[in-house]
Amino acid sequence: MINRKTEIWKTDKELPKGRAGEGGNKNDVSVQPRVCPVVERAFTLLGKKWMGLIIHTLSKGPFHFCELERILLALNARTLSQRLKELEVEGLVTRTVHTGNPVRVTYQLTEKGMDLIPVLASFAEWARRWEKEEKGKDRSVGTGGIVWYEN
Repeated sequence: MINRKTEIWKTDKELPKGRAGEGGNKNDVSVQPRVCPVVERAFTLLGKKWMGLIIHTLSKGPFHFCELERILLALNARTLSQRLKELEVEGLVTRTVHTGNPVRVTYQLTEKGMDLIPVLASFAEWARRWEKEEKGKDRSVGTGGIVWYEN
């Protein structure tokens, strides 16, 4: 049963009459459930490639940009910089410039960013649990003629 307090979908009472399955047109997007805009915004941000890994890394403490580059080897400097800016704009990360020669920049999670750590830990636990359950099964997903396989 869904806990209404944590539910991300609007309730049936908030949907217009004639929903799909009740005589409505299933192709009419106006009668489809809608995600809460706040939750949608969070999913959009956190769903971007590398965001979870960057947040997880910063949960270990503050890091200089060059340290993050060394830790996150698969991530190029341009993408890392872009993602850090996005996290800063959202108030999840603080950027501190240390004057001197050379100038160094440190990134650190804010309280808001640290609040995501238990969420990401729960997500990781879920992924590990179901990875064990799904071992050996065909992991392909077909959509519109495009098939994706996970190695």
